[in-house]
Amino acid sequence: MKATQENIEVICNWFAKMQTKRDFLSLLNYAKPLIYGEKSKPFELRQISWYGSFKAKPKAYHTFEISKRSGKKRTIHAPKPGLKAIQKTLAFILQCVYEPHRAAYGFVPNRSILNNAQIHQCSKYVFNVDLKDFFSSIDQARFWACLQLPPFHLSKKKSSPMEVMTLKEFKTEVLGIEENEDIRLYKSK
Repeated sequence: MKATQENIEVICNWFAKMQTKRDFLSLLNYAKPLIYGEKSKPFELRQISWYGSFKAKPKAYHTFEISKRSGKKRTIHAPKPGLKAIQKTLAFILQCVYEPHRAAYGFVPNRSILNNAQIHQCSKYVFNVDLKDFFSSIDQARFWACLQLPPFHLSKKKSSPMEVMTLKEFKTEVLGIEENEDIRLYKSK
């Protein structure tokens, strides 16, 4: 099944009004069939809560190494199937509500490194950079700061309809994390 403009508008409106973990679960379950097909099994609240828990981290990822062109090794932390489905669905939702900068090409639908290279085709010099440990450098504070910016507006004060959650509410209601636990994206060892 493919998302229509109507589906995207529903997701944007739903996202703007989302206030509880159950609202988040409902939004995920609305979006999941658009990615995995109508026969996909809905997410359960306990599944969202478990993967949102810091305690789940060691069991949520499969770690392995692959060889780089240079001969060095790159460590991969691949999400297990349950978490991967949640992440893929959430990524789809975030792509519906967020318009990336026109200069962004990485991880942007319908854009590739080839599109980026074409822009620089006649340039005399091109500077190519591979950021070491980029994903593992994204911590809780950076992730939360991005969610406070447009279009997400998940801020500490509720001053407009788009600003629907405080940090504490986001941690407890959406991610299922207790007050003394920490939100972290996966980090390599």
